[in-house]
Amino acid sequence: MRGTKIEATVKRVVDGDTVYVEEFQKSIRILSLDTEESYSAGGKPVTPWGKKATEYAKSLLPEGSKVILEFQGQESADEVWERYVDNFGRGLAWLHLNDGRDFQEIMIQSGYSPYFSKYGYAEWPELHQKYTQAERVAQTANIGVWNQAEVNGFQMRNYAVLATWWDLRAQLIEEYRNYKRNHPEKTIYNTRKNYLELVELAKSNAEVTIFTDMQNLRRIGGIHGLISIGSFDQPFALFIPKMDEPQSQEVINLLMNRYIPMEDERYPRRGYGYITGRLQMFRNNPQMVVEESTAIQDSLED
Repeated sequence: MRGTKIEATVKRVVDGDTVYVEEFQKSIRILSLDTEESYSAGGKPVTPWGKKATEYAKSLLPEGSKVILEFQGQESADEVWERYVDNFGRGLAWLHLNDGRDFQEIMIQSGYSPYFSKYGYAEWPELHQKYTQAERVAQTANIGVWNQAEVNGFQMRNYAVLATWWDLRAQLIEEYRNYKRNHPEKTIYNTRKNYLELVELAKSNAEVTIFTDMQNLRRIGGIHGLISIGSFDQPFALFIPKMDEPQSQEVINLLMNRYIPMEDERYPRRGYGYITGRLQMFRNNPQMVVEESTAIQDSLED
């Protein structure tokens, strides 16, 4: 059995990997895809091929067309909208056309997107195999994103480097999934998928272990460190007290040298890790206090 499936109506295509659906008045960020930008947003450049990807998506998903959204878990329809969201509050799902065709497979095989695994491989093995093969077809044909000189000229993205970094992250996520499957008796919280549980646990200052992505360390209040995690709708943070103290400096050194990626994508870091610590609430948002470098681990021992 795969994920929860919900029928929806396309109101508009936002770009090649995002659609707005009528029933929920919400955008869906389509999983396993990362098309290039067709309009200015975030740090990614707008490219000619990004505009072509949007045009092609519109041809497959005309306004009013029915689609099937498939979410990563098997919760109820109401729950998946709360649990599976990205940093901008968009729903996260795979999209299937009304005639049964797999939208992701079409876009990847046609070279409009690589098989996007920055946030993990497709959780269902048949989807992972299908998208891996679709990407190989596009690479073998040297089309689309795999032939940047032809489709973008000088506005090129380095997919060789990006794909290597994404694959590292995806493997770390796969290790986490396997650990959860092999150790059902142990509770490891995912800051993205278990946000509501973490809110309740933070209210009682519980000590827990989380699996999380670590990025963007900044100074707050002049003396403390903060790593913001999650979305605008589901904010979570790692709090490093008195960041100039020797013990906190060890935490920061480890984070910067091993986990937190630099802005230059040519120098990737692991990103993901396990952290054990005490939760607390700050301004109605949960956060974990990290006081020692030993609280951060690459993996959990059996």
